Parts: sequence; C-alpha cells; structure tokens
Amino acid sequence: MIIQTLQRVIMKNRGQLIKRFLFLSILSLLIFNYVSGEILSLIGKQISFYLDDRAFSFYAENPSPKNKKTALFLFKDFPPTSYIILIMNGKPYRLTEAGNLKLVKVFERNENSIEGIFKINEAIYTISFIITNMESKNNNAVLCMIAVTNEGNDSITVGARFLFDTMFGESLKKTSIYLSTKERIDYDRMFRKQSVPDFIFSGEYEMDNPNFGEGLFIYPSLNEGVKPDYVTIGNWKRFDETELDYPLEPRARFRYNVFSTPDAAVAIFYRNVVVKPKDSVSYGCILSANRIINPQVMESQKPSKVQNIESTNIVEKSSAGESNTLQQFSQPFNLGSGDIYLLKSQILLIEKMNQLIDRLDGMLSNKPADIEKESEIKKGMEKSVSKSIHGDPTGRRKETEEEKGKMDIYRDLRSYTFSTNLTEMDITNMKETLGKLQRQYDEKVAMLKEYYQNLIKKQEEEYKRLSGDFKKNVENKEEKKDKVKKVREMDKTLSEIERRINIIEELLKLNLNFESLPDDRLEEMADRINAIEKMMQ
Repeated sequence: MIIQTLQRVIMKNRGQLIKRFLFLSILSLLIFNYVSGEILSLIGKQISFYLDDRAFSFYAENPSPKNKKTALFLFKDFPPTSYIILIMNGKPYRLTEAGNLKLVKVFERNENSIEGIFKINEAIYTISFIITNMESKNNNAVLCMIAVTNEGNDSITVGARFLFDTMFGESLKKTSIYLSTKERIDYDRMFRKQSVPDFIFSGEYEMDNPNFGEGLFIYPSLNEGVKPDYVTIGNWKRFDETELDYPLEPRARFRYNVFSTPDAAVAIFYRNVVVKPKDSVSYGCILSANRIINPQVMESQKPSKVQNIESTNIVEKSSAGESNTLQQFSQPFNLGSGDIYLLKSQILLIEKMNQLIDRLDGMLSNKPADIEKESEIKKGMEKSVSKSIHGDPTGRRKETEEEKGKMDIYRDLRSYTFSTNLTEMDITNMKETLGKLQRQYDEKVAMLKEYYQNLIKKQEEEYKRLSGDFKKNVENKEEKKDKVKKVREMDKTLSEIERRINIIEELLKLNLNFESLPDDRLEEMADRINAIEKMMQ
C-alpha cells in the first residue's frame, strides 16, 4: 500500500523532480567548473602527472601499478591537494591569489612539459613540470622546477613551498613514509638544510628490497647548487592553513586533531634564494617512480628563455617528436669510486718505493739495509691506504716531498760509499719486485688515462650537441679549463712517479759492489745516472 502511494506521488510530480534534478546537476557542474579547470596531463610509462590549470594544483599516479589500490602516487581530488606557494622577500603568495601576484602566462602543455609564468613586482617566476627519464627510458620522473629572473636593480630573496599530499592515511593501511636512510617516519619531523635526506619514499615499503618498493620517491633538491632550507613531514591541513610557519605536533601522529584520521604530506621549503639584479636562478624537486641511483643527474635546466646559467644539464628536443629527455653532459669534478681505487693503487706503489729507497739508503750510508718483514710492509701500506680514504692530502704531499728528497742523494754518488750488504739473491728479488710494480703501475696509469680521456671525450661530445639559447648558457669555459688543468696535474704526478721508478730500476741494473772501484769509475757512473734522469724529465 505504501509503495503504491509513493509511486503515485512520484508519477504525479515527476516533471518537477526532473527539473530539480537537472537544476542541481547543472549547478554542481557550474560549481565544479568554477573550482576546477581543465586538467593538463603528462603521461609516461611509469608515472603520469595531472595539473588543474585553474586551481594550479596537481596529483600523480602510476599508470601500470602492481596493485590497483596503490595506483596513486599523490592524493587525487577535485581540485587536487598538492600545490606550490611562491615566496618573495619572506612573504608567501598562493597562485590563486590576486594583488601583487599576476598571471603572465597560463599553464600550457608543450610536448613533455607544462609551463606557466607569474610575476611578483620585479620577479618573474616560470613554473615548469617536465616528464623525463632519470635511470631508464620509461619516462619515470617529473621535474618540478621554478626559474626566477630578477628584472629589478636590487637583489631579491625568493623561494617556494612545494606541498605534496601523500597517500599516507588515505584508506591505504600499507602505505608508509621512509627516509633515504630507511628510517620510518610516523610523526611530524623537520629536517634543516644540513640534514635534509636524499629522498623521501611514500608507498608500500618492502624490507628486503634495496629499492624500497612500489611508491613515490620525492627528491627535495633539483639543482645541486641550490638546496632547500628545510623539509617538513606533517599533517596536510595544518600545512594548508599555516603556509610557511608549520607548528610541529609529534604526538598528533599526522592528525589534525584527536577526532581526525592521519593525513601526511611532505613540504619542501626554499626561503632564502638570492637573485642578483638582471640575473636568474632555478630550484625545485623531483617526483620519481623509481629510486635514482646516481644523484648527480638531478641538476637540471628548464626548456625556456629563463634558465639557470650555473646548471649543467639540458633538455634536448627529439627530431622524431618523441618526449624530450633530460641529459646530463657534465658533472662536478669530484673523486668517484674509480678515482679512489686508482689513487689507492698509486699510494701502494709509493709505499713500496719507500721501502726500496730505504734499502738503498742503507747501502749508501754503509749501514746494513733494513729489510722489513712482509707483515710490517703490509701494515705500512694499510696505514697509507687508510690515510687516503680518510682524506689526508697533506700527508700524501708530505710523503711525496720526502720521497723527492731521497731521490736527490743519487745525483752525487761520490759523496757516498756503497757497501755489499745485499746478496745477489736480494738484488734479484728486488728486480723482480720492481718489474712487478712497473707492470702494475703501467696498468693503473692506463686505466687512469682512459678514465679521464673518456670523461673529456664525453664532455666534448655533449658540448657539440648544444645549440641556440642552451649553448650560450651552458658553455662555461672556466669550468672546462679547470677540469682539464686538474687532469694535466694528475698526469704530471703520474709521470713523476713513473720517472722515479725508472731511476730506481736503472740503479739496480748497475753492479752495486763499488768498494774497490776508483773515483773515475764512480764519476762515470754518476754521469750516466744524471744523463738518464735528464732524459726522463
């Protein structure tokens, strides 16, 4: 009976109900269009990025997840909840605000990037999101970058706050937050510039997986020369309310209040980036679907007229219409693992040379040669290697000077008298040792020369690929000269070591029993050694 009554009422008023439904639908659509604009997207094989061009907020997802529940990298809403706040002389500016902040160019998609331009007084902010390859060819990362140009006559202080709304607490129980040190974060934390982690992982952590697991890797620093002032992990709503001065609440465990559920976000703060008049600087961070093994690749430039001159990477356009790829053509001249290996090998050779020189010193001063035990020699070599690992270049230079002083004694053989403390067996063993050292040395020298030749060749090839505005900004001749100078200095050091080994080897070829030799014979041998030394210089 009740059902029939309801049916009659609905049939009688269906016209009004349809009108009301249409009105509410149109109203909700208008409200949605007002709040949320067009969604611009960058689609890759391992990461996809979406930007609302009206709310200026964004989210990211995994286009091919192992589990559909973990498809989102950043929380998805309409409008999205991850966004950027610009900073000018310590004051925050939301991109949706009016007033001093002006929209110069709306966000547009250009092949592999989305770019928009804003202006605050004399500062021009170019915001770019670039999908690129970091460790593979699968478009697995998005660069979030801001390039600022100062059009004024005075230096300014700029910055930004990047807010990333993670999936922690969004009905995904397995989602967690870890630092690059594999420390789990369960409550509000702040990291100052000196302690900012290499990256922050948000996703399903796998204990036995060296690459953490499936999720999003947030790298706070994009440009090696510009680091964030601090990074904070906390509650998203408090970040949204406080903008710059976030109050840490460790006991809240990412909750806004006792009645709310956890909702964790990562905020990266750049607050003190100084831009000189008529100069430009860029800074930002990286969202990656994979762990980036080599952190050096994180230095970048944006594909725009506004670029960071100090940056060492370029974006190269594909002639086949493919996605642009961020290429690294130059790295800071730091000692890598290959350099350290070669330097340790050189130090081992120098240590053995010192042992041989000590023996010859004993012969020249009529004292029995101090033939050390093998264990003592190894101990000395281990100590020398330990010194090199802990970065004691002063000690290494000191050894070189002492070694040079010892070599000077052979320039005037008449000032010393040889003794016959060494047997023929000892001399034979020394020759074999020197021969072995010579072979090892030649191998290490070849490796070192090949390493630096490849490095220079790579730099030259990449420089040739630069064109237009990119070429003018990245041709840093002083940096290149400095690198070549350092390579030449290393080659000079290796040549000096080779020269000294050859001198010792030539000495050992002589008959070391000189007690009965006349002075004219000694003079002849001294002249011969001096001639050999001059020839090797």
